[in-house]
Amino acid sequence: PDAKFTFPSLDQTSGKNIYGGVTLVHTGEGVTMTETDAKLREVSFEPKEISAYIVVTNKLLNNWTASGAFLTSTLASAMAGQEDSDFLLGNGVNRALGVINSAAAVVQSRTGAGAIAFADCYNMLARTLMRGSGSYIWLASQTTIPQLAAMTDAGTHAVWLASRADAGAGAAGPLPSTLLGMPVIFSDRLPALGTKGDLSLVNLKYYVVKDGSGPFIASSDHILFLSNKTIFKVVWNVDGHPWLTEPLALEGSPTNKVSPFVILE
Repeated sequence: PDAKFTFPSLDQTSGKNIYGGVTLVHTGEGVTMTETDAKLREVSFEPKEISAYIVVTNKLLNNWTASGAFLTSTLASAMAGQEDSDFLLGNGVNRALGVINSAAAVVQSRTGAGAIAFADCYNMLARTLMRGSGSYIWLASQTTIPQLAAMTDAGTHAVWLASRADAGAGAAGPLPSTLLGMPVIFSDRLPALGTKGDLSLVNLKYYVVKDGSGPFIASSDHILFLSNKTIFKVVWNVDGHPWLTEPLALEGSPTNKVSPFVILE
């Protein structure tokens, strides 16, 4: 399960097209078609090892019957959190390559330093790969909430909280769950407001995860025997990176590049 896994994928990089090099010709009746080959490339995944551990006193283990379940649950939560961080922010060195640092992402410059404007949101939407557009979500740092809540259009009208106020909920209602019709998910793992990746518009169907072996949970009291402590450890293997290797050119406007991962910078 930890072996390198390679499979073919359409080559949609520069010089090809979104159909992997398929040539389309208006041949006319009875005209011989031009021969062409599909352009393929290899996509590889090689699960990387990740480890985590926690130290507890033997007295706690001996006096708390639920300690085993608690420790297992805590390690599982740590695993999920680390994978979440890697799939978002990983640099691909001994870990997954996250969407924010991927060469497949489109980086959209913000209109004002250290802020998020309504123009940034619809500019990001214009850079998305529209195929499968129904699967897009916004990933936002919690630090962006004040900016989104105060966001206005060119006429200084509130654009995100307006629906709540118009419905009579005002400040008593919850924050809107969508922006431009797409779900908003806040994360405490994303960079702070004004930093690349504080807001992203992504279609995670274009992100591939390859699970390897594990998780394996083990415990030992040998290392800290004289301290009457036990170490619990979990080891597992996983890899992940975007399916694409670079943004794609719009078919009708090749100088404009789009991607299923649009990152605000």
